[in-house]
Amino acid sequence: MKIFIDDSGGFSWTPHGVSLFCALTVSDRTFDSIASNFSSWKTRQPSFTAGAELKGTDLSPQQQASFVNAVILNSTDLRLTLAGTKTTLFKREIAEQYIKDAAAILRAVAKSGHDTDRPLIDDFFRRMARWMEERSPENLMWIICLGDAIRLAIQHAIVQFAYPAYDSEFENIEVLIDQSFIGKSTHIDFWREWLRNFLYSQSRKEPTMIPKTMAGAGPPIQQKIRACARNH
Repeated sequence: MKIFIDDSGGFSWTPHGVSLFCALTVSDRTFDSIASNFSSWKTRQPSFTAGAELKGTDLSPQQQASFVNAVILNSTDLRLTLAGTKTTLFKREIAEQYIKDAAAILRAVAKSGHDTDRPLIDDFFRRMARWMEERSPENLMWIICLGDAIRLAIQHAIVQFAYPAYDSEFENIEVLIDQSFIGKSTHIDFWREWLRNFLYSQSRKEPTMIPKTMAGAGPPIQQKIRACARNH
């Protein structure tokens, strides 16, 4: 399966304060036909330019409706997951304090590595603490909301592809995200570690649900689902 994720909004403390991540989950078996339908629809649009991105905000209501009819309604094994935040529900200072607390925890982990003679852990988490301190409150909200979008998309995919006929969808799981600020290798390393811990802590509070149709599945599919829930 493939999970495509993109964001909308500035994740900032504006008057409405609403920002979203959208995750589109597509099965491998239908991906080629969906991509073909989308390519065909896109080339018919007046604003289409080869090699350029076609923004939804640039489309008229009629074009948006034609997209739904030509691509979405003709597609199967496709699911949309939304995860959002509304920053007007709390103060910006709370996000700023979260950043400080997270950096302090990372420094404590680094100190543990130093005290137990594990220099790689000491170095990595000390650098990650500095990375966390450089996050703006808006950037923090982006990261947290993205983590929630990934978590929900994985949960929905487990339900979406619950039947044995879809077991192959768990053999190769791709999560494709608009990189935004996560472009450099250091950002990727630290963000992956943050995501791993985020998914772990969330699953401790709210375990990933596995349908009964999968509960009796053989070890390979169960292991893949657990790995998906832990690592993606």
